[in-house]
Amino acid sequence: MPPYRSAIVVLTGASGSGKTTVCLAVATRARHQPVEGIVTVPRLENGAPVGLDVMCLGTGVRRPLAELADQTEGPVVGKWRFHVAGLEFGNRCCAVAHSDGLLVIDEFGPLELLSSAGWIEAIGPLRDRPGPSLVVVRPSLVETFRGRMAGRPIRTVEVTTERRNDLPGRVVRILEDQG
Repeated sequence: MPPYRSAIVVLTGASGSGKTTVCLAVATRARHQPVEGIVTVPRLENGAPVGLDVMCLGTGVRRPLAELADQTEGPVVGKWRFHVAGLEFGNRCCAVAHSDGLLVIDEFGPLELLSSAGWIEAIGPLRDRPGPSLVVVRPSLVETFRGRMAGRPIRTVEVTTERRNDLPGRVVRILEDQG
């Protein structure tokens, strides 16, 4: 028998499809306790994104993660310039997750899977933990992520704007059936 009991549920979909919205809804509905990990939430000015914050689900605390316009001390991916302190904060939130609760990580993208930065410290613990996990991965990186999980079972769920409101219940059922 493998050292884990649960598949990792991967949410994937286009930018703006509602992956973070689904993560937050699943976190409030899941019976797995505690719910820990991180979500990346946009910081808006006049309705337009100017930055990203990382929110620790275990505490509700938010920290600046990335900026569109301001230069930061951290890595740059596309239009985003990352804060080292925000990345460190997010990694700490993931590191303290209990093995039996639900771990949510939003998201593994190019920073983690192509540059070995970002939430990279969460890869090993995620792969080895027995409890249920919900992870956001860009569509172009799902196979790369799968390779990093060393054979751990993965269930992929595509998020679309049309389906995002119906998906939290489905994802919770998948997580509960696995655990």
